[in-house]
Amino acid sequence: MKAYVATSGDPGDYWYSIRQVFSTREAAEAYEHGDNVEEFELLDAPPEVRDWHTITRTLGKDRELQHHSGREDFVGDPDRISVTVENNAHGPHQLIVEGWDLEKVQAAAEDEYVKFLAERDERAAEVVAGLDRIDVRVWYEADGRTVLETPIHSTADHFSVPHDMVCGQAGVDPSQSLHGRWFTVQRLTYTEADGFSVCENPNRDTLRSSSARVDA
Repeated sequence: MKAYVATSGDPGDYWYSIRQVFSTREAAEAYEHGDNVEEFELLDAPPEVRDWHTITRTLGKDRELQHHSGREDFVGDPDRISVTVENNAHGPHQLIVEGWDLEKVQAAAEDEYVKFLAERDERAAEVVAGLDRIDVRVWYEADGRTVLETPIHSTADHFSVPHDMVCGQAGVDPSQSLHGRWFTVQRLTYTEADGFSVCENPNRDTLRSSSARVDA
């Protein structure tokens, strides 16, 4: 048997509240003071409680992998897997995989990560293929690495290449700071950049952080 709960506001909001409980959906939907109707199964006994596992992989500078589990009411499919991909325009992307069985959650998280990378690389290749010239800008430098902003990398990606490689290919004195300088590259993928030369007339509109952004 089911119960239909008429609520006001959105879950998590300060003003969220349960207004009335009905035995039919029709009655709950007809209730004047309800904004939404939530459906619940009426139980004869307390449900089993199990660990609900969440694996979150953050795709940014540190590419962290986190596992969290919490005790939840177990109702439904023991093999259930939930996958969420958060493409954040101004922050690191996240892949979130959840489920009851930790081994299956771990396996699904790895499979989804491989699929995510393949789709990301395919989109990046399409962007690069559409450019007449690949211009990149140095965002900052640290620990011998040059961090770039490119047509397929935003600042949130912290994509970097060796400072000495850039200088050697572009004919720049390696003792100089490259901060803010523009270069043209011959080859660009999501994980590599090669063939640097000094860019005198950069096309600023092609950078991913510009209005031409293409979310990964």
